[in-house]
Amino acid sequence: MPDLLLEIGCEEIPARMIDAGISQLCERVRDLLVRERLTANAISRFETPRRLAVLAEGIPEKQPDITEAVSGPSVKVAYQDGQPTAAAHAFAKKVGVDISRLGRITTAKGEYLAAQVRRDGRRAAEILGETLPREISAIYWPKNMYWRTPGEVFVRPVRWLVAMLGEEVIPLEFDGVRATSR
Repeated sequence: MPDLLLEIGCEEIPARMIDAGISQLCERVRDLLVRERLTANAISRFETPRRLAVLAEGIPEKQPDITEAVSGPSVKVAYQDGQPTAAAHAFAKKVGVDISRLGRITTAKGEYLAAQVRRDGRRAAEILGETLPREISAIYWPKNMYWRTPGEVFVRPVRWLVAMLGEEVIPLEFDGVRATSR
């Protein structure tokens, strides 16, 4: 399993802000990995006045596939005279199964249609490329600065980004700076 390396290079961060910033970045990366079912074996942090970095070891290359139960409309609404109604057809189409494969579940509120839906896991690099910029931008700094990109704030201008999953560069951009391998 590959390692995730995220390094943010910027102009000098005030000394009093470095520890809080790297702690938040590390926590946000950890929470992101758990939320996206990409749990790491270990997470390390590295910081200097011009650099914040997180190394997450043993990230899976893709999320695990999952099967989940999805409930739909009540059986009273889904069938009329033993025939499926538009509600049953719409539910089957929404979850991507044939109407004959719909099951039923009974709850305290009554009987409902249900389906077992398989969701394929996405590639880790794709997920991280979409989500890491939001996590970086969400770091709280006592004095944020707005630079190039509206809505993206950071304590100092970002000069470089390294974002890698194993040997692969993660396709992400933050504050107008594209991630590279160096």
